[in-house]
Amino acid sequence: MSMYPRVSQDSDRADWTTARSQFLVEQLIEQLVYGNKNDSGFTKEAWKL
Repeated sequence: MSMYPRVSQDSDRADWTTARSQFLVEQLIEQLVYGNKNDSGFTKEAWKL
């Protein structure tokens, strides 16, 4: 199973599951711990998950 959201053929919206949301949150928290966030948001390095 891919960690990337599946795009529905009927729309341009991604199919996000609770598990995928949890994965993203965990990764962003990890980036926060690594210091890859500043006052305006996450750095470019943080988004290179």
